[in-house]
Amino acid sequence: MIKVYINVILYMNVSAKQKYYILQGFWLAMKPLAVDIVLLPSAEIMKKAVAVNKRLGADNLIPLDVDTCLPHISLCMGVCRDVEALTEVLKPVSSSFSSLDLKITGIDAVDSSQGEKISSLHIEENDALQQLHEQIMRDCFPLLTSDASKEMFCTTEVNDSSVEWVRNYKDKASFENFWPHITLGVGDLKESIDLTFRASRLAICHLGNYCTCRKVLATVDLKSNS
Repeated sequence: MIKVYINVILYMNVSAKQKYYILQGFWLAMKPLAVDIVLLPSAEIMKKAVAVNKRLGADNLIPLDVDTCLPHISLCMGVCRDVEALTEVLKPVSSSFSSLDLKITGIDAVDSSQGEKISSLHIEENDALQQLHEQIMRDCFPLLTSDASKEMFCTTEVNDSSVEWVRNYKDKASFENFWPHITLGVGDLKESIDLTFRASRLAICHLGNYCTCRKVLATVDLKSNS
């Protein structure tokens, strides 16, 4: 059946470039992907995170930017085999939550399983954010699995801790273990930060090394507060 679909695409009356993108989308839809359902911060906070990240230097292993390595708040991780179905389940969740007003209270540096210092923007505890995370876990995680492997990530280099983080997300990082943060990079950053922002968009992202959000696969918006 797959060969039939490929032949149909190859004989479509479109340009070679269009066929390439159609085939790329077809294969993306077929292969299992390590994904993260995330809350995207405001544009201002994204720029702030990228600016702080650059202080780690050119050798930084998590080179944040607003297009191919997005600052984000992780809400649910796993292996997805049907992005379209996952998006459809996420839509009613997003329509039942309003945009969130969140506060950054500083930078945390924690040790990874590989002995590296990982710095993150600390998000103050927020009941609505916790409820959003738990609702997404209840509704969306049943469509995911925890059998992550390196080839399911979108970067060629993937460390073992990234794979283990996805495999263990449900047991070690969700519900009562949920820790809202925005990862900044590998290194011990120090800066006094006190910022508030509004977050209004959820995204399903294909993960890269260090569980970075490398490619946005789908987005849905939370309800407007107006």
